[in-house]
Amino acid sequence: MYTIKQRILNELSNSDILTNDNNITLRYFQLYLEGNYNNVEEYYNNLDYIKLHKDNYKKMLTFVINKFCNFMKADFNCSYSYVQKIITSVFNKKELEQLNNKLIDISIYMYNDK
Repeated sequence: MYTIKQRILNELSNSDILTNDNNITLRYFQLYLEGNYNNVEEYYNNLDYIKLHKDNYKKMLTFVINKFCNFMKADFNCSYSYVQKIITSVFNKKELEQLNNKLIDISIYMYNDK
């Protein structure tokens, strides 16, 4: 049986999350933003936030970090801080920036697609 840490590490480090826009984790993150994790009300809050801040990189960065950690927290049934700690241990600074930019792109695409 894998530990939560091992499962998160497998999800992030053994995948093509940084190079494949159709990576399964990225697709599930988009579903999370769209309210498919029993958070339909959050979907409308996400759209409102993105609409207001889509041109503000710092605000979008904060938004996607928060949403991605909450998504992983829900997926792996653990704490936000635990997920954040593991994510920052998997990726170096440049890779984190790459991941965050992908998450921002997904968020803005979701908004523009609606």
